[in-house]
Amino acid sequence: FVATDSTDDTARVAVEAGANVHADMLRFHYQPMLMNKLADMYCEPGDWVLAFDADEFWYAKQRADTIAEALAKVPEHIRILYVRGWCHVDWDHREETPRALPKVAYRYEVGARVTNGNHNVYLPSGGAAAWDVLELRELQFRSFDHLKRKCHERVDRLDPKLPEHDGVHQKRLAAMSEKELRIEWEQMQARPCVLDPIPCSSPAPH
Repeated sequence: FVATDSTDDTARVAVEAGANVHADMLRFHYQPMLMNKLADMYCEPGDWVLAFDADEFWYAKQRADTIAEALAKVPEHIRILYVRGWCHVDWDHREETPRALPKVAYRYEVGARVTNGNHNVYLPSGGAAAWDVLELRELQFRSFDHLKRKCHERVDRLDPKLPEHDGVHQKRLAAMSEKELRIEWEQMQARPCVLDPIPCSSPAPH
């Protein structure tokens, strides 16, 4: 989905790359609803669903495998994969410890519903879960200006009817003054990190 107020030509670029693009006509953004709708539109029962953001880079934990090859080796009774992720301060340096909440991949079935943030999924049939098949890296904020713009854009599109805890970290950033946000950015950049570039088949965009 591409927001109707997008100004960076994302839709055209995606279409030219062969992607199916749908306009997000909703006033408020509620990620699970959009992700579930896409899965219902395009998936057949048993298909793997990977719901991820553009700032996330997924890969097979066994680096010799592609994602598709790794998924093909998952036993049929495993219906959910929890995906451990690391946050990056830049393309090359990740935090020492993984993020507190994993992301999720799952085998599609009618009625499947991913939760906010793509951290979990409800499957009507239940099913076993596993770890250590896929991993991801996240480059959430590319610069101070990107941080400032992104947190305000997200909060402005949050549905006020959502539970108060939804988007709480974004609301915290959006409520900061420019000076406070600059301090927050500097603290982000100073986090303990290790040199471990984001896995990618093409040169990193520096």
